[in-house]
Amino acid sequence: MNIKNLRKKKTLLVGGIKSGKTHFVCAFVEKILRNSHESILVLDFAPNLYRGVGGKMVLPENPRLYYLTTRIDGPRLRGKDDKEEWTLAEGNRHRIDEILDACREKSADILIINDVTLYLQAGECKRLAILMADFPTVLINAYYGNDFSESPLSIRERAQVDSFMNDFDQIFLMRERRVTEKWQS
Repeated sequence: MNIKNLRKKKTLLVGGIKSGKTHFVCAFVEKILRNSHESILVLDFAPNLYRGVGGKMVLPENPRLYYLTTRIDGPRLRGKDDKEEWTLAEGNRHRIDEILDACREKSADILIINDVTLYLQAGECKRLAILMADFPTVLINAYYGNDFSESPLSIRERAQVDSFMNDFDQIFLMRERRVTEKWQS
């Protein structure tokens, strides 16, 4: 995809596990760093790789790149039951809220959020929409698939992502490392 299609827009990438969302976002960041002078704020909410799922972004060092992350647990992978999943999701929300508070001090031209669903499992999309308003270009990816069983956490996450979709100019569905559909918001 041509990065011009993502400039000055709020874009959401959605897809299942291993659909290429993080790879796409990393490629976008690298192209921006190579081809422009814009600064980028990256918020990485992905859990560490566990059972082949998750994984933080791997990005080049660059003075125009501000990368913020924290320890994130995969609630549906690590939780033994609904209660433990919720406890893990609440812990993630708390740590991510600290990142969101800290990023108010960072100024950048582009906002990137990797794996926003780890926040939306217990957090509110309204807080993210307020943050996005300060950036002309936004690229966020979110899990949106059927790889996990239906649980209260999965149902809440899906509802938050569905609501969050209203805050974007364009939404792309990823499958097998390719954009397969474009949804207008």
